[in-house]
Amino acid sequence: MLHYFVRNYNATNASLELAEITGMHSVHSVTGLFKFVRNQIHNWTQNQYRKTKMGRFGRTVEIDESIFSQSGVDGAKVWVLGFFERGSKEMRAIWIKDRATETLT
Repeated sequence: MLHYFVRNYNATNASLELAEITGMHSVHSVTGLFKFVRNQIHNWTQNQYRKTKMGRFGRTVEIDESIFSQSGVDGAKVWVLGFFERGSKEMRAIWIKDRATETLT
C-alpha cells in the first residue's frame, strides 16, 4: 500500500492494481489507508517542527512575508511567511491566509 502512496497513485488506480495482485478491491478501504498515511506524515512533521525551535541560544531569526500570485483569469494569490535563522542557516516557510494582525499573532 505504501508503494502506491509514495508513487503518488490515487486511490482508484491503487485499488485496481491491488485487485489484480491481492483480490482487495474496495476503493473505500484504499482511501481510508491513504488518509491514515497522510495524517501520520502530517503529525510526524508537526512534531519535528515543535522539537526544533528556531532562535535558540541568542541566534537571530529573520522573518519575511511574501505573496505568490498566478497570472491568468482567477489570479490566485498565496501569502507565505518565511523564517531564516542566522548561524545555523535553517529555513522554514508556512502558508498564511492573510496578513491580518489576528493571523500573524
